[in-house]
Amino acid sequence: MSYIRINPIIKKVNMKPKGVVEIVLETTVSQLRGSMDALGNMIDDKAEVTLDSLVVNYNVEINAKTEKPIKHYKVGEDGVVTEVIPEGEQLEADLGIPKDKQPVIEVPEEIDRKIVDEFILNLMAPPYEDLPYPFFTFAERLKDGESYDRISSDYGITAAEMIRILDEYRARIAPLANKWFEWKESQVPGTVIDNKESVTESDEPDTEIVESDQIELDKGSVGEGTLLNEEVSFNQEEGEKELVEPAAEDIESFILEKKPVFEDIPFDFPSLLAIKKSGKSWMEIATSINESSGKLGTAYTKYKKKVKDIMMGGAA
Repeated sequence: MSYIRINPIIKKVNMKPKGVVEIVLETTVSQLRGSMDALGNMIDDKAEVTLDSLVVNYNVEINAKTEKPIKHYKVGEDGVVTEVIPEGEQLEADLGIPKDKQPVIEVPEEIDRKIVDEFILNLMAPPYEDLPYPFFTFAERLKDGESYDRISSDYGITAAEMIRILDEYRARIAPLANKWFEWKESQVPGTVIDNKESVTESDEPDTEIVESDQIELDKGSVGEGTLLNEEVSFNQEEGEKELVEPAAEDIESFILEKKPVFEDIPFDFPSLLAIKKSGKSWMEIATSINESSGKLGTAYTKYKKKVKDIMMGGAA
């Protein structure tokens, strides 16, 4: 059995007779490096394909007369994005003066989904009352490789519903994520961004990780027997032991056995996890304790990180 994972471009969809749909995908040789033979062997074979867009599409409202965006945003020193309301408009709103209706057009825009998810994972994305879901947890678990089916089942919704909700949320926060990303890219190395301290040249770690999907290797640059998707380490001290992160199942077992608690975590997650293991979803558990699933999911993610730190020998 062959397995290939690529991020192709959907070039064409052809409707053919007898209900046949032909989907044409385009990728690069670099993405298929080492998999060409496997791909060739899959011709005329059945394959399971999941198409998940890597682009977030959204609309920007533009004043038809001035051709400028209706909404403007600014980023604070802490990276928080807020909408800027011009002084004149704010004064009119304070005085209750009706606002003149301006002709508005919607201009389609798009943004890399990685940027939007990074915005969410850095806890910069705002919540919305009409979308009471744990989007941070969704983004984190998807990043860790979990499927929509597994994640959605924990919250009592279908995978299709989760995808629809997540797409709606991403599109809503996309303008903010775009502004945040511009601010983030403009920061001077060594300043505090993304809730972490960026590494300056003098603070670079001794171990450098080179990912195969970020660089294109020249022919012959990889030695025989080296997998292209392996992490390659340089300047690693002899005898240095690499810390292996515990698997999700091991973290849950540790929680149920050791029952760790933390002062800044307001929930009894060892007990709640035991309830979860009995067949309840996190959505049902959140309802039973009169909490939003978003708040509970965010707290559980923070709790698991603390537990993982303890398991790896660090301080929580």
